[in-house]
Amino acid sequence: MAKPTAPPVTGVPIVGSAPWSSGLFDCFDDCGLCCMTCWCPCITFGRVAEMVDRGSTSCGASGALYALLGAVTGCQWIYSCTYRAKMRAQYGLAGGACGDGACGDCCVHFWCEACALCQEYREIVARGYDPKLGWHLNAERGGAGAGAGAAPTKQQRKQLAHAGDVEHEMADPTTAPLTGVPVGSAHWSSGLFDCFDDCGLCTVAEMVDRGSTSCGVMYALLCGVTGCQWIYSCTYRGKMRAQYGLDDGACGDCCVHFWCEACALCQEYKELLKAPSRPHQFILLQQQLAQAGEVEDEMVKPDDAPVTGAWSTSLLDCFDDCGLCCMTWWCPCITFGRVAEIVDKGSTSCGASGALYALLCGVTGCQWIYSCIYRGKMRAQHGLAGGGCGDCCAHFWCERCALCQEYREIVARGYDPKLGWHLNAERAAPAVQHMGR
Repeated sequence: MAKPTAPPVTGVPIVGSAPWSSGLFDCFDDCGLCCMTCWCPCITFGRVAEMVDRGSTSCGASGALYALLGAVTGCQWIYSCTYRAKMRAQYGLAGGACGDGACGDCCVHFWCEACALCQEYREIVARGYDPKLGWHLNAERGGAGAGAGAAPTKQQRKQLAHAGDVEHEMADPTTAPLTGVPVGSAHWSSGLFDCFDDCGLCTVAEMVDRGSTSCGVMYALLCGVTGCQWIYSCTYRGKMRAQYGLDDGACGDCCVHFWCEACALCQEYKELLKAPSRPHQFILLQQQLAQAGEVEDEMVKPDDAPVTGAWSTSLLDCFDDCGLCCMTWWCPCITFGRVAEIVDKGSTSCGASGALYALLCGVTGCQWIYSCIYRGKMRAQHGLAGGGCGDCCAHFWCERCALCQEYREIVARGYDPKLGWHLNAERAAPAVQHMGR
């Protein structure tokens, strides 16, 4: 898959200057997306999150966490804000009317959450991806040849359409890069009410997400806390329809899961049992993931500095980076999420970790235990001084100072936490290849 071209990682923030393909208030360019985001923003956000995280988190898990944060804290905009920043970093996008950087992202999501989600979704579609399919199926189909460069602006798309070039530029989703246009004409292999054809059904999320998630616990949590677990399962029905070209639409998915949740789950499970297998595609995808894993394991630190056991900055050097200090004081979940993704080498995402941190803070007040674990993990990875007792004390008494120190340590080692692990790995890969010559 083509990836955004960018210079090697230096640890210095990259200022985005590329324009968005559509404006913040161009919501009615896609009325279906506008309606879905108005009534179920968790679905739009979940699809955006999976694409931005490149499959390390699933649409369902991210959307469910978004809904849970909205129901419990009302601060789901902080969670979604982190993904706007990550998208801008990946594609070098400008900040927009509300200002550049994290402050602009926060303002956009706080005042215009639905509009911001719609704009981000349209940006992904404009770059040739189909968010309904999820990251893995986009990768299998070789999606987004346009992803390497800037997406066409709204005016450019109109000019292309007038000239009749759009049809040539964007081919059929079954044979070429994805177009974002829903395709659904095949019929379900069983009826909605054929529940008793199989009395031992379970869950479909893991199969639809190609094994990248196993979220029965999330479903149960949503059921117990909010009673809106049907929104979570509804996202997987939409994803399955997109993957297999099944008929119906988003409105039908919502109605089916709201009124006939158990029947809908049974129907989806049976569809997976009867769906044709595609072993060659899975083998190819596994090989690609294995190669990517080798690159990540071999990835050298860009500064190639020897590890001496000492932290690059002290615990109380917070004002060395006043912007980081302010962000951590007001939104420590963002700082922690970025640290967690780098420390976990992409196995968890910034958004998911930060949201869980915020949820623990709001419900239990013991979020410092969660963040303390990552300090210990970072010390083990880089051979830094300290111990388990010191980690607990640092995070219990000086939580924000500890998070700032960990963030600065990552930056000092040549990474840019705003980009996430995967984009850091991609930008470091050329250095590895050059050393191998």
